Amino acid sequence: MNRLCNLDLRRSRVDVYAPGNTKSFRRLQNSAPADYLKFATTAGTGYLFVPDSLGTSVSFFKHDARRASFVLQTVQDVHDVAINPAGVP
Repeated sequence: MNRLCNLDLRRSRVDVYAPGNTKSFRRLQNSAPADYLKFATTAGTGYLFVPDSLGTSVSFFKHDARRASFVLQTVQDVHDVAINPAGVP
């Protein structure tokens, strides 16, 4: 499983690392400062949820994708995402 990091304080970006490596092998194409990244399955497809902590959107990235599959517009300053398990109202 790949590891993700968004701790570069000079830029707003999400880097992807292979396990055990200190050098990223790719970068997601987003410019959002993301505080809390989440993985979840929606409609049978796994996504990485990247909330824009200074903006009004959450980007959804499929596994191994560099670009967001889609972007959900939300309220201002989204810092986290809550996900309901299947079957829970």
